[in-house]
Amino acid sequence: YPAIEGAVADDVVNAALAADAETGLEVWRREAESWGSVDGMASDYLVSYEVTFLDERYVSVLVSGSAYLSGAASPLGLASSATFDHTTGRRLGIDDLFDPAVDWRPAVIAEIRAGLSAQFGDLVEIDSLDLTEGTDLSVFNLTADGVRFTFAEGVIGPGALGTPSVEVRRERLAGVVSPASPLGGAAGG
Repeated sequence: YPAIEGAVADDVVNAALAADAETGLEVWRREAESWGSVDGMASDYLVSYEVTFLDERYVSVLVSGSAYLSGAASPLGLASSATFDHTTGRRLGIDDLFDPAVDWRPAVIAEIRAGLSAQFGDLVEIDSLDLTEGTDLSVFNLTADGVRFTFAEGVIGPGALGTPSVEVRRERLAGVVSPASPLGGAAGG
């Protein structure tokens, strides 16, 4: 997992990233042990980390990978994320990005739908995806241009979609972001 150096709260951020990595591995270990082994086939857990944003105040990390249990038809695509204010060590949640006085979810879901439609075209019936105001948006990452939403396999549609990801540009969210958030504040331009 990545580690940051030289930030005021780098120990707090690094400890949280380490804990997330260990928790993910431990969950997979428990699943693999309870699943057992089929004809000596090995189970497998593979993750990679991408720092999608880093500036003097914020760091955002995307964790993606797969988990395979011995004898399963295919691996399961995984996705998680962590975004921190590394001056304080505070982990940001999705609600920290948006204005609490505004019903921001419909606007964000509409932008995600538009992005997925542009990405998949006629290959996927976007209206059939499970994208509602209640959709879990907790896997998000800051980027230089806005925010990227990623969905673990099977979260919004069939497993054949894999782990779909769509970036929503900052200017498309102008009416719903919190001015104090990294999307609306100084980092947001």
